[in-house]
Amino acid sequence: MTKPELTILSPLEGTVASLESVPDPIFATGTVGAGVAVVPDPGVEVVEITAPMDGTLTRVQPHFFVLDNGEKQLLVQLGVDTARLEGQGFDTHWPESTDVHQGMPIVTYTPRELGRMGFDPIVIIVMMKTSTHDLKKLAYPGEPINRGGKLFSC
Repeated sequence: MTKPELTILSPLEGTVASLESVPDPIFATGTVGAGVAVVPDPGVEVVEITAPMDGTLTRVQPHFFVLDNGEKQLLVQLGVDTARLEGQGFDTHWPESTDVHQGMPIVTYTPRELGRMGFDPIVIIVMMKTSTHDLKKLAYPGEPINRGGKLFSC
């Protein structure tokens, strides 16, 4: 019996971008895993980031979180080099070890504020320890996507 595909939803509204276009070599080269990025819509001050899949929050920092569904781990990174902000511009809603469902709000962040401070506010969604061959793209670079839109499956 084959396992059902896991579909990853967009945690925000914006424009789909390729992982290769992310201005961080760790993500752009696929070192962490395969996935996509979403550029938040311009002009939006506050964005609520939701869970792209069901799982347990195994790691929560203001600028990223990791979800584990027992088989796969998904990393959602908010912005590039945003660890340097030490939480400024981010508000986490749940502690580590919380079970969450797809679509639940996890973090609120301020992409325009990040941009004004010189940080790229792109949101990176990566299935850790996975290659691009294991993913089926459901949204493509340059396409608009709504929160909850299908990004990829694996």
